[in-house]
Amino acid sequence: MVGYGLPLWREDRLLFGVALSTSLLSSWLWWVPVRCVMEGEPFQWANSFGNGVLRGSGMGGDFWVLLLLSTMFIAIVYMGWRSPQGVYRALLPMWCGINLIGTLIIVLDDPSRYRFRGDTMGIDINMAWFMPALKGALVLAVVTWIVREITHPTIRTTPAWTPLNSRFLAPVLVLVPLQILLLRFGPMHDWTDKLGWMLTYLEWVLINLAFLPWIPKGKSPTSSTS
Repeated sequence: MVGYGLPLWREDRLLFGVALSTSLLSSWLWWVPVRCVMEGEPFQWANSFGNGVLRGSGMGGDFWVLLLLSTMFIAIVYMGWRSPQGVYRALLPMWCGINLIGTLIIVLDDPSRYRFRGDTMGIDINMAWFMPALKGALVLAVVTWIVREITHPTIRTTPAWTPLNSRFLAPVLVLVPLQILLLRFGPMHDWTDKLGWMLTYLEWVLINLAFLPWIPKGKSPTSSTS
Protein backbone atom coordinates (compact mmCIF):
# COMPACT_ATOMS: atom_id res chain seq x y z
CA MET A 1 0.00 0.00 0.00
CA VAL A 2 1.39 3.40 -0.99
CA GLY A 3 2.17 5.76 1.89
CA TYR A 4 1.56 9.50 1.59
CA GLY A 5 3.12 12.57 3.10
CA LEU A 6 2.15 16.22 3.35
CA PRO A 7 5.25 18.31 2.56
CA LEU A 8 3.21 21.52 2.85
CA TRP A 9 3.05 21.01 6.63
CA ARG A 10 6.85 20.89 6.86
CA GLU A 11 7.71 23.49 4.22
CA ASP A 12 5.14 26.26 4.70
CA ARG A 13 3.25 26.14 7.98
CA LEU A 14 2.21 29.77 7.59
CA LEU A 15 0.36 28.93 4.36
CA PHE A 16 -1.06 25.81 5.99
CA GLY A 17 -2.39 27.87 8.89
CA VAL A 18 -3.82 30.56 6.59
CA ALA A 19 -5.61 28.02 4.38
CA LEU A 20 -6.97 26.07 7.37
CA SER A 21 -8.15 29.20 9.20
CA THR A 22 -9.89 30.53 6.09
CA SER A 23 -11.68 27.21 5.71
CA LEU A 24 -12.79 27.10 9.35
CA LEU A 25 -13.88 30.71 9.85
CA SER A 26 -16.18 30.71 6.81
CA SER A 27 -17.31 27.08 7.01
CA TRP A 28 -20.94 28.21 7.27
CA LEU A 29 -20.72 28.87 3.53
CA TRP A 30 -20.62 25.11 3.09
CA TRP A 31 -23.25 23.85 5.49
CA VAL A 32 -25.86 26.60 5.11
CA PRO A 33 -26.28 26.18 1.29
CA VAL A 34 -26.31 22.40 1.70
CA ARG A 35 -29.12 22.59 4.23
CA CYS A 36 -31.00 25.12 2.09
CA VAL A 37 -31.06 22.64 -0.79
CA MET A 38 -31.75 19.53 1.26
CA GLU A 39 -34.33 20.88 3.72
CA GLY A 40 -36.06 23.41 1.51
CA GLU A 41 -38.42 26.11 2.78
CA PRO A 42 -38.69 24.88 6.41
CA PHE A 43 -35.01 25.79 6.92
CA GLN A 44 -34.89 29.43 8.04
CA TRP A 45 -31.43 30.99 7.84
CA ALA A 46 -29.67 34.33 8.30
CA ASN A 47 -25.93 35.00 8.16
CA SER A 48 -23.82 38.13 8.01
CA PHE A 49 -21.22 38.72 5.33
CA GLY A 50 -19.27 41.94 5.32
CA ASN A 51 -21.61 44.61 6.69
CA GLY A 52 -24.73 42.98 5.25
CA VAL A 53 -27.04 40.17 6.29
CA LEU A 54 -28.22 37.39 4.00
CA ARG A 55 -31.45 35.65 4.92
CA GLY A 56 -34.11 33.42 3.49
CA SER A 57 -36.09 30.21 3.71
CA GLY A 58 -34.53 27.26 1.94
CA MET A 59 -33.62 28.36 -1.57
CA GLY A 60 -35.66 31.55 -1.31
CA GLY A 61 -34.64 35.04 -0.26
CA ASP A 62 -30.92 35.76 -0.71
CA PHE A 63 -30.07 32.15 -1.59
CA TRP A 64 -28.50 32.96 -4.96
CA VAL A 65 -26.19 35.52 -3.35
CA LEU A 66 -25.34 32.87 -0.76
CA LEU A 67 -24.62 30.36 -3.53
CA LEU A 68 -22.31 32.83 -5.31
CA LEU A 69 -20.38 33.50 -2.11
CA SER A 70 -20.23 29.78 -1.36
CA THR A 71 -18.78 29.02 -4.80
CA MET A 72 -16.13 31.72 -4.34
CA PHE A 73 -15.33 30.45 -0.85
CA ILE A 74 -14.87 26.83 -1.96
CA ALA A 75 -12.67 28.00 -4.86
CA ILE A 76 -10.48 30.00 -2.45
CA VAL A 77 -10.15 27.02 -0.11
CA TYR A 78 -9.27 24.75 -3.05
CA MET A 79 -6.63 27.16 -4.37
CA GLY A 80 -5.16 27.61 -0.89
CA TRP A 81 -4.54 23.89 -0.54
CA ARG A 82 -3.56 23.08 -4.12
CA SER A 83 -2.61 26.19 -6.12
CA PRO A 84 -1.76 29.24 -3.98
CA GLN A 85 -0.66 31.36 -6.94
CA GLY A 86 -1.56 34.78 -8.34
CA VAL A 87 -5.37 34.51 -8.27
CA TYR A 88 -5.31 33.18 -4.73
CA ARG A 89 -3.00 35.95 -3.57
CA ALA A 90 -5.38 38.52 -5.02
CA LEU A 91 -8.63 37.02 -3.71
CA LEU A 92 -7.49 35.94 -0.24
CA PRO A 93 -6.72 39.37 1.29
CA MET A 94 -9.90 40.81 -0.23
CA TRP A 95 -11.98 37.95 1.21
CA CYS A 96 -10.42 38.10 4.67
CA GLY A 97 -10.45 41.91 4.71
CA ILE A 98 -14.17 42.11 3.89
CA ASN A 99 -14.92 39.57 6.61
CA LEU A 100 -12.88 41.48 9.21
CA ILE A 101 -14.24 44.94 8.32
CA GLY A 102 -17.82 43.70 8.31
CA THR A 103 -17.34 42.02 11.67
CA LEU A 104 -15.82 45.15 13.22
CA ILE A 105 -18.67 47.34 11.93
CA ILE A 106 -21.32 45.03 13.40
CA VAL A 107 -19.51 44.60 16.72
CA LEU A 108 -18.83 48.32 17.17
CA ASP A 109 -22.44 49.16 16.32
CA ASP A 110 -24.05 46.56 18.58
CA PRO A 111 -22.01 43.66 20.04
CA SER A 112 -25.16 41.75 20.93
CA ARG A 113 -25.99 41.37 17.20
CA TYR A 114 -22.92 39.28 16.47
CA ARG A 115 -24.05 35.85 17.57
CA PHE A 116 -23.99 32.30 16.32
CA ARG A 117 -27.44 30.78 16.72
CA GLY A 118 -28.19 27.20 15.82
CA ASP A 119 -31.76 26.18 16.65
CA THR A 120 -31.07 22.59 15.61
CA MET A 121 -28.38 22.07 18.25
CA GLY A 122 -29.68 24.66 20.72
CA ILE A 123 -26.60 26.89 20.29
CA ASP A 124 -26.56 30.62 21.04
CA ILE A 125 -23.07 32.11 21.40
CA ASN A 126 -22.05 35.76 21.45
CA MET A 127 -18.99 35.89 19.16
CA ALA A 128 -18.28 39.61 19.60
CA TRP A 129 -15.57 39.01 22.19
CA PHE A 130 -13.41 36.61 20.19
CA MET A 131 -14.27 36.59 16.46
CA PRO A 132 -12.76 40.03 15.65
CA ALA A 133 -9.48 38.87 17.21
CA LEU A 134 -9.49 35.62 15.21
CA LYS A 135 -10.28 37.40 11.93
CA GLY A 136 -7.73 40.12 12.70
CA ALA A 137 -5.05 37.50 13.35
CA LEU A 138 -5.93 35.82 10.05
CA VAL A 139 -5.61 39.10 8.12
CA LEU A 140 -2.21 39.70 9.75
CA ALA A 141 -1.08 36.17 8.81
CA VAL A 142 -2.32 36.65 5.23
CA VAL A 143 -0.42 39.94 4.85
CA THR A 144 2.72 38.34 6.33
CA TRP A 145 2.48 35.41 3.92
CA ILE A 146 1.91 37.61 0.87
CA VAL A 147 4.83 39.90 1.76
CA ARG A 148 7.03 36.84 2.17
CA GLU A 149 5.88 35.48 -1.19
CA ILE A 150 6.69 38.80 -2.87
CA THR A 151 10.14 39.11 -1.29
CA HIS A 152 11.02 35.42 -1.47
CA PRO A 153 8.74 33.95 -4.15
CA THR A 154 8.07 30.23 -4.16
CA ILE A 155 7.58 28.51 -7.49
CA ARG A 156 4.79 25.97 -7.19
CA THR A 157 2.95 23.63 -9.51
CA THR A 158 -0.46 22.17 -8.83
CA PRO A 159 0.06 18.72 -7.25
CA ALA A 160 -1.33 15.66 -8.98
CA TRP A 161 -4.62 14.27 -7.72
CA THR A 162 -3.78 11.03 -5.92
CA PRO A 163 -5.84 7.95 -4.98
CA LEU A 164 -5.76 9.22 -1.38
CA ASN A 165 -7.52 12.43 -2.44
CA SER A 166 -10.25 10.34 -4.04
CA ARG A 167 -10.56 8.13 -0.95
CA PHE A 168 -11.30 11.17 1.19
CA LEU A 169 -13.83 12.52 -1.32
CA ALA A 170 -15.72 9.25 -1.92
CA PRO A 171 -17.43 9.15 1.53
CA VAL A 172 -18.94 12.58 0.84
CA LEU A 173 -20.80 11.15 -2.14
CA VAL A 174 -21.93 8.18 -0.04
CA LEU A 175 -23.20 10.41 2.77
CA VAL A 176 -25.34 12.66 0.56
CA PRO A 177 -28.33 10.24 0.13
CA LEU A 178 -28.40 9.55 3.88
CA GLN A 179 -28.17 13.26 4.59
CA ILE A 180 -31.10 14.02 2.28
CA LEU A 181 -33.23 11.44 4.11
CA LEU A 182 -32.31 12.88 7.51
CA LEU A 183 -32.79 16.54 6.63
CA ARG A 184 -35.65 16.41 4.13
CA PHE A 185 -37.90 13.85 5.78
CA GLY A 186 -36.97 14.01 9.46
CA PRO A 187 -38.78 16.37 11.88
CA MET A 188 -37.19 19.80 12.37
CA HIS A 189 -34.86 19.98 15.40
CA ASP A 190 -35.28 16.24 16.08
CA TRP A 191 -32.35 13.80 16.34
CA THR A 192 -32.51 13.25 12.57
CA ASP A 193 -32.00 16.98 12.01
CA LYS A 194 -29.10 17.06 14.48
CA LEU A 195 -27.40 14.09 12.79
CA GLY A 196 -27.87 15.64 9.35
CA TRP A 197 -26.36 18.90 10.64
CA MET A 198 -23.31 17.05 11.99
CA LEU A 199 -22.87 15.25 8.68
CA THR A 200 -22.51 18.59 6.88
CA TYR A 201 -19.50 19.39 9.08
CA LEU A 202 -18.05 15.92 8.57
CA GLU A 203 -18.38 16.43 4.82
CA TRP A 204 -16.49 19.72 4.98
CA VAL A 205 -13.67 18.03 6.92
CA LEU A 206 -13.49 15.27 4.30
CA ILE A 207 -13.52 17.77 1.44
CA ASN A 208 -10.60 19.66 2.98
CA LEU A 209 -8.70 16.40 3.43
CA ALA A 210 -9.41 15.60 -0.22
CA PHE A 211 -8.08 19.00 -1.33
CA LEU A 212 -4.80 18.64 0.59
CA PRO A 213 -1.69 18.23 -1.61
CA TRP A 214 -0.84 14.68 -0.58
CA ILE A 215 2.32 13.29 -2.18
CA PRO A 216 3.37 9.62 -2.28
CA LYS A 217 6.29 9.04 0.04
CA GLY A 218 9.60 9.01 -1.77
CA LYS A 219 8.41 11.50 -4.39
CA SER A 220 9.84 15.02 -4.30
CA PRO A 221 7.41 17.94 -3.87
CA THR A 222 7.17 20.24 -6.90
CA SER A 223 7.95 23.56 -5.26
CA SER A 224 11.09 25.61 -4.78
CA THR A 225 12.13 29.07 -3.60
CA SER A 226 13.72 31.34 -6.16
